[in-house]
Amino acid sequence: MMMGSHYCVSANQCFFIRTFSSFSFNLDLQHFLELMRNRDVEGALKFARKELASHGNELPVLENERLLSAMGLIAYDDVSASPASHLLDEKHRSELAELVNSEIMGHLGISRISRLERLFQQLTATQAIIAGEI
Repeated sequence: MMMGSHYCVSANQCFFIRTFSSFSFNLDLQHFLELMRNRDVEGALKFARKELASHGNELPVLENERLLSAMGLIAYDDVSASPASHLLDEKHRSELAELVNSEIMGHLGISRISRLERLFQQLTATQAIIAGEI
């Protein structure tokens, strides 16, 4: 089954892609960034024409700006000298990995926040309340 430029194995997967088009864009953008990180400019251009272009007019303003910044990496022999080099940071990769995990867990009906994280949030809130009451 085909959904835009993505193939779906099941109706459930198509729902996932349709619901998270921003999510799909972020994965495609990260793929482009990894190609640029590896200095595969030709591969990055082919990927951009085939996959990133398919997102076309559906992009919100912020995502469109990130796409334009990422495409600017092509103009630099040393991508770390680009004003958009922050897109290549490990922090950007980690944030996307957290988003992927969170969305998959949410789609499967599993809490997006671990029990340990929830306990820590409750402890922090309780400490704040106690500190304010003393």
